[in-house]
Amino acid sequence: MGLTYPVSQGLPNTSDSGIRLSTTLFLYPDMIKEIHIGQLIKEKLRKKERTVTWFARKLCCIRSNVYKIFKKQSIDSLLLLRISIILEEDFFSYYSDSLNKKNKS
Repeated sequence: MGLTYPVSQGLPNTSDSGIRLSTTLFLYPDMIKEIHIGQLIKEKLRKKERTVTWFARKLCCIRSNVYKIFKKQSIDSLLLLRISIILEEDFFSYYSDSLNKKNKS
């Protein structure tokens, strides 16, 4: 399987732990595109009938940062863990479900 995107796409080459982030993006670009985690978080917050102010308070941040989260297609795993706990939703499952579908095909 060949890479479909140039290496110099403006993405960071490594995360804080030193793991190559770009590898996942290049090997599974369709999986990444189909999951917009910020929109999923926004929808879950709406379904729980919670306000952005409530969510910001739980995250210990300001409201404008919550709106920035809603716009993110990808998110730091520690932040996603905190959000998953606050909203009582396993947001990691969206990625693992998508990965499992990829592996079955």
